Amino acid sequence: MRVAWLGAGFAAAIAVSSAHAQEAPRPSCPAEMVRVRNFCIDRWEASLVDPGSARPLSPYYPPHPKLLARVHTVWQVERLTLGDESARQMPLPIVPSWQRGQFEIRAVSAAGVVPQGYLSYHRAKTACEAAGKRLCSEAEWTTACRGAAQLKFPYGSHYLAGRCNIHRTLHPAHVLHGSSSVGHTDPRLNLVMERIGEQLDPLLRTTGASPGTTGATFGGVRFCG
Repeated sequence: MRVAWLGAGFAAAIAVSSAHAQEAPRPSCPAEMVRVRNFCIDRWEASLVDPGSARPLSPYYPPHPKLLARVHTVWQVERLTLGDESARQMPLPIVPSWQRGQFEIRAVSAAGVVPQGYLSYHRAKTACEAAGKRLCSEAEWTTACRGAAQLKFPYGSHYLAGRCNIHRTLHPAHVLHGSSSVGHTDPRLNLVMERIGEQLDPLLRTTGASPGTTGATFGGVRFCG
């Protein structure tokens, strides 16, 4: 998910000279964003921090104190009863100590980190507004994805298998539980590895890790402004 940022005083200011009425320079985007026409959009998928302490929050759990506690409690038991022996031995992701009680959320766009994998619409809205941004409109998202050349895909006119992190061979729930229809709240899902070419690849890659993509190639959760 990406967020858009409008900047202070973005309301199409006009400066009048003695010869012509000239449009005032558009405000620059923050460093973690890129300009697309008349808006800014995050370069990388959103990760979350607690705004009071700036400590990172786990991307493998819902970013809500009550939901996190419930999911962690349930899967401490369920992981020992579902799937084969290797799946049962796979531990749950660690919950940071500062995330075990109450916490708030703020969206951060940065390269080389694991993005948040469990954002609902309302939590996404809260996180991006805490960062001084907003949710992108569908038109903004489509415009950013197509780029200046209006391509069908962010990287070109034709689909290239493996270029983006999509179309996995097996749903991770099938790998862990023997069925892709159960266990979708399991916090281990995004840690399941699949062999892509010569490498083992997690379902949830770090930001900027897709081969051949750049910070301006869009996918995942980003915000606008």
